[in-house]
Amino acid sequence: MLGELNASHTGSRHRAEREGADQTAALGAFFDPSFKGDGLKIEEVIAKGPLVKAKAGIKAGMIIEKIDGKPLRKDENYYPLLNHKVDQTVLLTITDPDGKGDEKTRDVTIKAISWREQGNLLYDRWVELRRQDTERLSGGRLGYAHVRGMNSRAFRDAFADILGRYSDKEGLVIDTRFNSGGNLTEFLIDFLSGQQYARNVPRGQVVGRSPDMSWSRPSIVVQNEGNYSDAHYFPWVYRELGIGKLVGTQVPGTATAVWWETLQDRSVYFGIPQVGVMSNRGTLLENDNLEPDVYVDNEPGVAPTGRDQQLEKAVEVLLQDIDGK
Repeated sequence: MLGELNASHTGSRHRAEREGADQTAALGAFFDPSFKGDGLKIEEVIAKGPLVKAKAGIKAGMIIEKIDGKPLRKDENYYPLLNHKVDQTVLLTITDPDGKGDEKTRDVTIKAISWREQGNLLYDRWVELRRQDTERLSGGRLGYAHVRGMNSRAFRDAFADILGRYSDKEGLVIDTRFNSGGNLTEFLIDFLSGQQYARNVPRGQVVGRSPDMSWSRPSIVVQNEGNYSDAHYFPWVYRELGIGKLVGTQVPGTATAVWWETLQDRSVYFGIPQVGVMSNRGTLLENDNLEPDVYVDNEPGVAPTGRDQQLEKAVEVLLQDIDGK
């Protein structure tokens, strides 16, 4: 029935609340899937995770041999050893293949985290890699900000980055990929559509521009099929007002407002779209998919190598626009 409606923001969900339900903890690391021996060989330690906070010098190449004294065999699943261990102290026995004597194998105590917390650490890692790529690809000329959601927290984070670390950049890449929506379009549009009207020049040196609380230089938006709701509306308005170009893949036409209603059984709720967004031309944005100015898809065979083809193209296009090419 919902499929036949062909409308966004429809659906029903169940909030499961089971006392004593399984909850597997995470250790904050990537493990080498090609490792054939006993234990978990660390491929990468996730920044700000439990292994870093332990301040024990844990690094890639080391092997976790035991969890709370239980040996990790190569053919056994270690997840049961971390069940109900979220926010709990966990004892790891770690071997350093490069270590000597007493330093080769040692016990380290960490505080395990939830998979949601680890997911947030991985998000921070993803953003940091994109920042580094933007810096490298643009020769330091452009800044990068990812808008994770259309909400106050995401806006404050982007605002702090843009007017802080990127205040002196020539242009800005605004990444909206995988943004599921909210209500932020008006604030973002106002912020990115500033018009410079003066420069701040003490003793002949330019130290700033006015306005200094909005962005008045060139920008570009990266979008993809993971954008939804207000994250469809924002890039549509961004291009509609001629602020800049869109790079990436098509965004589904989902710019509507929704009410999520809870039933008598408080664990079940459903969504019904209530307000459509209509352009000045009289067309509804619902089901009006948003095509980018420059279509680029991240190829499945390329993305695992660490390359972000959509970001690469966005940097290229913005630099060309800045240089007038």
